[in-house]
Amino acid sequence: MRLLVWILLVSSFIPLPGQAQYLYHHIGTKDGLTQGAAYFLLKDSRRFLWFLAQGSLNRYDGQNIRVYKPSEDDPQSMYGYMGSGLVESPNGDLWFGTEYGLNHYHRTTDRFSHIEAHDQQGKARKSQTHVIDADSAEVWYINTLEGIVSYNYHTRQKTIRSSSIRYSTALENDYIIRQRATADLWVLLPEGLLRYNYRSRQKRYFFTRRPDNVIGNPIAFSSIALADDGILWLTSANGLMRLEPQTLQSTFFPAPPEFGRVPVYDLVADQQKNLWLATGGSGIWVFDTRQNRWTTHLRHDRYNPNSLANDEVASLYLDPEGIIWANCDPVGIDKIIPDIYGIQQYDANPFQKNSLSDQAVFSLAEDRRGQIWIGTLQGGINVLNPKTGQIKTYRSHKQSSVGGLPSDAVNKVFCDRQGQIWVGTRNGLCRFNEKTETFTSFYNTSRPDLPGADNIRGITQLPDGRLILSTYQGLYAFTPSTATFRLLARPDQRFMGTSYLDVKTNRLYVGRWLEGLDCYQPDGQDFRLLYTVLSGANVLAYHPDTVRNRIWLATGLGLYLFNPDTQTLEKQYRERDGLPHRVIYSVLPDQEGNLWMSSNAGIGVFNPHTGAIRKVQAIETVEFNNAFLKSSTGDMYFGGNSGLYRFDPARLKPVRHSLAVTLTGLQINDSPVKPDTNLTELHRLILRPEENTISINYSAIDYFSEGANRYQYRLTGWDRAWVNNSDRTYVRYAKLPPDTYTFEVRAADAEGHWTDKPRRLTIVVEPRLWETLWFRVLAVALLLGGSFWWIYSFSRRKLRWKQQILEHTFLSQQQERQRLAQELHDHIGPDLAVLRLQMEIDQRNDRVDIQSLVQSYISSLNRIMFDLRQVSHALMPVDLKEQGLVRTLEQFVNRLSLLPNAPEINFVHDVPRPLSETTEQFLFQVAKELLNNSIKHAGASLIDVELYQENGAVQLAVADNGQGYNPEDLGVTEGIGLRSIRNSVARLNGTFTILAKPDRGMVHQITLPTYNS
Repeated sequence: MRLLVWILLVSSFIPLPGQAQYLYHHIGTKDGLTQGAAYFLLKDSRRFLWFLAQGSLNRYDGQNIRVYKPSEDDPQSMYGYMGSGLVESPNGDLWFGTEYGLNHYHRTTDRFSHIEAHDQQGKARKSQTHVIDADSAEVWYINTLEGIVSYNYHTRQKTIRSSSIRYSTALENDYIIRQRATADLWVLLPEGLLRYNYRSRQKRYFFTRRPDNVIGNPIAFSSIALADDGILWLTSANGLMRLEPQTLQSTFFPAPPEFGRVPVYDLVADQQKNLWLATGGSGIWVFDTRQNRWTTHLRHDRYNPNSLANDEVASLYLDPEGIIWANCDPVGIDKIIPDIYGIQQYDANPFQKNSLSDQAVFSLAEDRRGQIWIGTLQGGINVLNPKTGQIKTYRSHKQSSVGGLPSDAVNKVFCDRQGQIWVGTRNGLCRFNEKTETFTSFYNTSRPDLPGADNIRGITQLPDGRLILSTYQGLYAFTPSTATFRLLARPDQRFMGTSYLDVKTNRLYVGRWLEGLDCYQPDGQDFRLLYTVLSGANVLAYHPDTVRNRIWLATGLGLYLFNPDTQTLEKQYRERDGLPHRVIYSVLPDQEGNLWMSSNAGIGVFNPHTGAIRKVQAIETVEFNNAFLKSSTGDMYFGGNSGLYRFDPARLKPVRHSLAVTLTGLQINDSPVKPDTNLTELHRLILRPEENTISINYSAIDYFSEGANRYQYRLTGWDRAWVNNSDRTYVRYAKLPPDTYTFEVRAADAEGHWTDKPRRLTIVVEPRLWETLWFRVLAVALLLGGSFWWIYSFSRRKLRWKQQILEHTFLSQQQERQRLAQELHDHIGPDLAVLRLQMEIDQRNDRVDIQSLVQSYISSLNRIMFDLRQVSHALMPVDLKEQGLVRTLEQFVNRLSLLPNAPEINFVHDVPRPLSETTEQFLFQVAKELLNNSIKHAGASLIDVELYQENGAVQLAVADNGQGYNPEDLGVTEGIGLRSIRNSVARLNGTFTILAKPDRGMVHQITLPTYNS
């Protein structure tokens, strides 16, 4: 057994040296917290910060807070109110206990499930539960009913590790820790410490009154922490103890007297081997385990908003990014960021030693000893020793003895080439006497009619030693040796504190109120105005670029680059270019050539080579004044309405912190929706065709920029490039056509660093049935198949039509041959035979009159030739080929009308489009056949012929009033001509209709489809 070693450190009892600098940000109920006390805090693997409070679980992303609460109507909500212990398992799920058992937050679904405690009969019971740890398979917790339990969340099996060690309500926060490497549980008891090895089930007690106590006298410990090196640290009412688990050697470090008799509620170790102690009334204490001494004390200062919100700190959490989160019960959570920039702030705090006499700083200057002279609005002058931090104050005659300032309202402090300090006030000029530490005042008596001449705004020294004074009523030259004032220009004008002498050109630049910058040239003892630039603006500061012979001008309208050679403004930068504010008060260069600018909204840094501008996030967004200085050590000082800031610009280089973007809201067709998958884990969204309008809310997970984030987004397949959305966290897309898109959003922090990877969400707008690929492929296939089938069928039909036409043509030719033979046999043949017989008889008759015989022969031959011509014309009329069917049929009808005893024939037609040669020949032959039948066989006296073309068909109708017949008897009496017509029409897919007229006569009608042509 090793004895407890008590070590009293002398350093523990001396006042703490310099306090470390921290930046504070308070988060309370006004920011969305459900209550001001949250005893368990955790930053998860997604960088969300979780606060477990009574009756709620709060999720924080640096800007927004989302609250989870129990709900009787939702079985998948948080279960219970008294939250205790908060851990994350490797799969990203959260675990915590309540009075109803173990709560399991499923990250993928954004829902909760519950594991209840059971008594020996297996009945579920209320049991206050505290979660200890979670690994890749199990969650370890302790409750009042079952003891120490491990729950395998893969198999959903519980294992009771120890039923004798139960939850204790006497201790707060994390009073039990698990040491995985040694399979130990370290449990704080109301008095002492228990070490339980869950493999061997061995218990060992320390610092108790038990007979089996291993080491130490009884001690009531209040908190416990396990450092990365395996060392245990414990707190008690008297101080801090270090315990080596292997050797059991202990070392005690007393608390400093300032600690007081306050309880320690929480103890955490950081990566720099510091211990952070949360106390109940003394704020936060920090102990350096490398030097074994107390180093830092953070407390509430009611006069300083950059301090703890409350000295009652119930719990602490140090996240992986180095931020300290303190539960300042009951006012909320404090975010404490270590100041790595070394920024020092001086303000007016009457309860603090070495503070400013006035909060508003108007002018700065450095004397030859390196002291900083600070001119204030109503508090006179403060002189700061940068090495010691001591501040000395000089006031006016009213506030101090003779030799004080002429006024406490100091406009300008100036150190001349001889090291003499001059002060311009609202009531005259004065000079500081270093030996007597008094001021000698000088008043402008040269113009008693101009009281504003003593309101001195700016001071510049000429090569001859004279001082140029910018006042509210004119520009003056002051000669120190004679203490005389001389009016140089414009007694009716208000001059600003801006004045600059270009020693190369011997030109003087002086700013005027709302009148720009005047350029003067010395003319003996006077000055001559050369020109004015930026009329209408206030020029507040300048910086000469001697390399390029340019002047940077800080104005109330932004930053300008002025070329004095051409008297032109070459460049201008405004807020849209990145300036923190349009009113710029100063331009100070650093060692790298960057220009530091104070403004009405913080400080910005401008790179003249790249044109890039960034806001210095480490300095608050406060309103500055025309007070700025770069000291001989390189430190920069900026004064404003919130005091004085001092820093080394080399240390304020941009620091890149972790940054991510999360989705915070989703609307479909302008209605909020909650997908089955947690929105923060959602990476693919499938929408129906009608769900084509989508709105997305997003936010940066950023704990350093205080909301000063900028965003860009794009929807691939829709946006051509990244869309700048400034600080807006909402985007809407309307009427998206069916397709697959990828929404991307990225964020920039306050320093201008963008996220390495954007947050991506794949959005699939499903097509309608007829817009799907498979439907289109099927439709195309069916269309192609149908087209091929139609082409194939049409080709076969066309082939059959051609065959039918050929057959019809062949039959027609056969019929024509038969008819021709019949005509030759019946008409021409007998006529020729009679003529031959007549000629033979006349040859034997010598008494015949030759003249009369010849005339008879000629008459017979004319008749034969006419008959022969008729036969030839019937074979293929020339007019049909040259004039078409309608004209040829008209001529044929006209010839018939000239025959002896010819009937009356009427021909009506309407054929707008030409027909094929085969169709016209067929219809002409049929018309002749029907007309011949009506004349020769029916003995008709009236014949009507109609020929029409409409609706894709051609129709021929021949009606007469002759001797009719019964169409039903055609099967027996039908002649060769009608049978030939019927067969030909059928082969051409046409119709042949015969109707008997009620009164007398017949109607023969033929209809042929024109595509058969």
